[in-house]
Amino acid sequence: MDIVRHFRIELSNDGQRYLIGKRSFKSLNDLIEHYKTHPVFDADQNNKLYLTKPLIINDTNHQS
Repeated sequence: MDIVRHFRIELSNDGQRYLIGKRSFKSLNDLIEHYKTHPVFDADQNNKLYLTKPLIINDTNHQS
C-alpha cells in the first residue's frame, strides 16, 4: 500500500543547505538519495518511511 506523507524541508539561513530534522544536505538530490536508503523520521518510531518514487499529480486543474 502506498502512503503519502509530507515532511518540511527547510533552507538554511545562508541558502546553501537543505534541512530536514537535524540533517542537512548540499542539494535536494542529495537529500532524496539519502532517504531512499535511510528512514525518514516519524512520530511513530516503529514506522520507518523511505522515499520510493516522486508524487506525480495528473490533475490539470491543480494550481501551484
